Amino acid sequence: MIRTPEAVFTELQDAGVIKNSKQYGKWTIPSITANLNGMPVQYQKALPMDEAADLGAILVNNLAARLVGVLFPVSREFFRVRATAPSLKKKLEEHGYTETKTADALTMLTVQAQQALYGQRGHAALMQTLRHLIITGNACIYRDSDRRTMKVYGLGNYVTQRSFDGTLVQAVVKEGVPLRALPKDIQNKLYSRDGIPENPDKIVVDRHWWIIRENRGTHIGYTVREFAKDIEVKSPDWYREEELPWIFAYWNLVPGEHYGRSHVEEYATGFKILSRLNAASLKYAMGMLRVIFLVGPSAATQPGELAKAQDGQFVVADGTQVTPFELPNNGGKLQQVDAKIDAVIQRLSKAFMYDGIVRNAERVTAYELQRDAHQAEQLLGGVYNTLAGLLQVPLARLAVLEVLPELLSDLHIKAWDIDILEGSASLGQADRSDRLLQALQQWGAALPIVQADPDLSPEKVRKEIFTGAGFPVGDIAKSEEEKQADREAAEAQAQAQQGMAAADMAADQSQQLAQAMGG
Repeated sequence: MIRTPEAVFTELQDAGVIKNSKQYGKWTIPSITANLNGMPVQYQKALPMDEAADLGAILVNNLAARLVGVLFPVSREFFRVRATAPSLKKKLEEHGYTETKTADALTMLTVQAQQALYGQRGHAALMQTLRHLIITGNACIYRDSDRRTMKVYGLGNYVTQRSFDGTLVQAVVKEGVPLRALPKDIQNKLYSRDGIPENPDKIVVDRHWWIIRENRGTHIGYTVREFAKDIEVKSPDWYREEELPWIFAYWNLVPGEHYGRSHVEEYATGFKILSRLNAASLKYAMGMLRVIFLVGPSAATQPGELAKAQDGQFVVADGTQVTPFELPNNGGKLQQVDAKIDAVIQRLSKAFMYDGIVRNAERVTAYELQRDAHQAEQLLGGVYNTLAGLLQVPLARLAVLEVLPELLSDLHIKAWDIDILEGSASLGQADRSDRLLQALQQWGAALPIVQADPDLSPEKVRKEIFTGAGFPVGDIAKSEEEKQADREAAEAQAQAQQGMAAADMAADQSQQLAQAMGG
């Protein structure tokens, strides 16, 4: 029996993951998990929402914005292209990069690639990706190189199968497409097999992309097959692993599982307590506001008439027999509940990097980026590093290939690669710079003391200070070639100065001789 992508989709879908994700979406942003409720894509219905979902949405959106700002900053490049073979310089020159230095050409290429990545609402797509990852632990990105756009899919639109170490074995992506939007030949195939529907404009067809890991010789890659219903749209495409336009990211993957676990899941207890306390507080507060009217049992006043009476209406009744009644105002109990809610909110705010401060992404300073990077590293640890590998590197490679497709063959032979500058990779460089500055400051303070004491060796003291700071002197010391160049430059300058002095002396002597002869 021939397997269809729809059958594989149903087979690989995890009911437990779907159920948990629905709950996490209900606590935070219900629209993220809307298509997990079995709704047809052409209909929009009311979403199940928790009483405390507004706070959950604030926390998730804040963390997503912080991470996007750190991993994909707008004001600076988050990666650079590094040449690893001389052949790349020649190819760059052949395609208009006429700078004298390869580094300048690669910098220009990096800027153009990042602009291509952020264009066409790219930053908004990255935000949506992080929301999916934080809430459900999973997200799929499709990078369309022709349109230079990104499409983000949630768990309701794709399934994955992974090996024990997390390597993607196969995946199926599903998307509802209007029948009229399909190519004409595909429409005709569907009509000839299923008949022409009464109203084809309202028909939505499931479109599938079936991605299967398939190695060809020594090359690791994936075969991508595209279907409309169960009809294959075109011949299969094969991509090497590093150029696959489909990115299947996860937040935290447990070895042996096919789907990632989310950040909200790690703090599900806090969200659950917050949900219950918030509901109880709201119910109690509403009860305290409730007013009912007591009517004496022997009174002529009819409760039904009073209940139906409109504002300002006259009712025949005995006012002395009607008494308003309210529940006892136990504000202390409500304050205790609110204090507990505040404590839970404080814990969740720390976990989601929320401090109540919102900055424009284009005006965030380098210091703030560094601060957020350190905070994310401490809070998220391995997850933060995982996001860099799953999102930054693949997207940077794809963006570079969009700007200069001719570099694809060079990527295959590893003539160039991507160095990540922002995110977890930037922390080591920042720490190294801090240690260098610390060593220089200590050496500057110690130098006058060393110079004043003839028994101290300046070289040994300097080496001791730099080694103690964890920064070897050899990393910043001049090479022998540089020292020789400095000596030659100094000698040339000395010779030039001597020549100028000799010329000045000759001019003075000449002037004196002329004055003597004239006298």
